[in-house]
Amino acid sequence: MSVTAQYVFAFISAVANILLIFGLYFAFMQVRSAKLALKAQVLLKLIDEWKDPKLYKAMIYLSRLRESWKDVPTDEWPNLAKHWVETHAGKSANSADTAESALWEEWEMRRIAAQFLSKTGTLIDLGYLSEDEFFSVDPEAGRQLVVLIYIEKAILDHYSDRNSIADWDHPFPKFEFNTLWPRYQRWYKKHGVAKSVLALPDLSSRATALPIQPTDTTTPTPHHAARQ
Repeated sequence: MSVTAQYVFAFISAVANILLIFGLYFAFMQVRSAKLALKAQVLLKLIDEWKDPKLYKAMIYLSRLRESWKDVPTDEWPNLAKHWVETHAGKSANSADTAESALWEEWEMRRIAAQFLSKTGTLIDLGYLSEDEFFSVDPEAGRQLVVLIYIEKAILDHYSDRNSIADWDHPFPKFEFNTLWPRYQRWYKKHGVAKSVLALPDLSSRATALPIQPTDTTTPTPHHAARQ
């Protein structure tokens, strides 16, 4: 191979390597953009679901239930959860008894809240949502989880007492709560403390206000209009 041919081959190889590097870079950027777009869609879907009236009603119910439990020492909360499950389990939505129908509605509100939190916990585990993204949407998730975890454990105990035909024949808990709870504790220490403070606006000074510019009411000459 001649010297000229060697130079040509080296040049072509260098160009090919550069094109390969650029191709890999653009492919990486496309994958990154697609991932960011997917995360944005998931976050927007989460925000839309958070505004659902049924979910809002469920979260309000959990808040009121937690407030009633706070009058009792926390070491008695397992008994409160057990009583709640025994009172609500197996009720019918179509019952003519108003009291039974109300209990079923409370059971359904618990279910809606639990499924929302467990589903978003899975999205965090899979990397579709970050802890800060989710807990910024629902910063009171800890107040909801502290009630739901006790109730979910009581539900598991309530239905596990029945005869099973195999090892897999048993109810599964919302196992996502096992990771969601410590995630919330970590997020609260890192971000939640600062985000729980709402600073009031300083109305004592207007130094940051933009000055009002005087209005020029004179008719511009053609020369001035051309410059404008």
